Amino acid sequence: TYWDNKGIKITENFIDVNNNKKLDDQEFIESVYHAYYVSEENIGKLVLERFEGTRGNLIKVSVEKRYTALTPDGKHAATRTESYAPDGTTRINITYTYKISDQEKVYTVVDAYMQDGTTLLTSEKSYKVLKTIDIQGGTIKVIATITHVVETVNAFLTSIRESYRAPSTVNGLPPGFDTTNIATGLITITNIWEIDLKEWDITKKPTSTIYSYKKVEPINEINRLVTYTDTYIRLGLENIFESRQVTYYDKVDTLEGQKTALVQENWIKMGTIDYLDSYSYTYWDNKGIKITENFIDVN
Repeated sequence: TYWDNKGIKITENFIDVNNNKKLDDQEFIESVYHAYYVSEENIGKLVLERFEGTRGNLIKVSVEKRYTALTPDGKHAATRTESYAPDGTTRINITYTYKISDQEKVYTVVDAYMQDGTTLLTSEKSYKVLKTIDIQGGTIKVIATITHVVETVNAFLTSIRESYRAPSTVNGLPPGFDTTNIATGLITITNIWEIDLKEWDITKKPTSTIYSYKKVEPINEINRLVTYTDTYIRLGLENIFESRQVTYYDKVDTLEGQKTALVQENWIKMGTIDYLDSYSYTYWDNKGIKITENFIDVN
């Protein structure tokens, strides 16, 4: 973290790509933030601009403006976050983040509204628990986040999530799961329940499980930081591989010319054969418009 000549606070974020627990991974930037304050309608707002991409070709992917405000019902002091497209003028949504508690837990509540700030989209209520997991050679305790997701003003509970990070030596990974060269040596595991939520118990089998992890791999002969998101769904008593998303930044030929774009590959498996179902390039043009070009593996 440092300040540039214009007084903007810059934070460069890295991950331990080679998992050696040393600060020697500056070749791959996970993200960069620019932070500064502005005054709008006599309110001081913290502006956060997020950049992603390759070290030599960072692109702005989002802008947030944060300040303290009351929730629309006037009951809670919250952090109001206004999310914008990279141009900083097109507002996407508004969230209010605040904490509540009972005799047992402290909850973090995130209420998401449409651009107008009055139409509630979702309300997420989360809390943390200690979870014991089995790894090769024993057991360890990790911190898991439990999130209840309620959608629309009618307060329909639509899903419950449990998310935690585990070492790649964790037991119970799906058969054939490749843990080779996982950056930081950690996997984010998210269990999702979407049925029988009124009688939910964490010991019940989840509807689906998502495994997210990063690797450094050569893309067009250049090493890239690649994010894998593998989704497994429960069919009967088995967890079956459903899909894999592979994302990374690369220079590609687009309809707007050569751009540094977020590339997303969508893979499925049938039997033992992997199929590239589709892929996309996402980037921003000179007017700040987000463009996504979608393709299929025709040949």
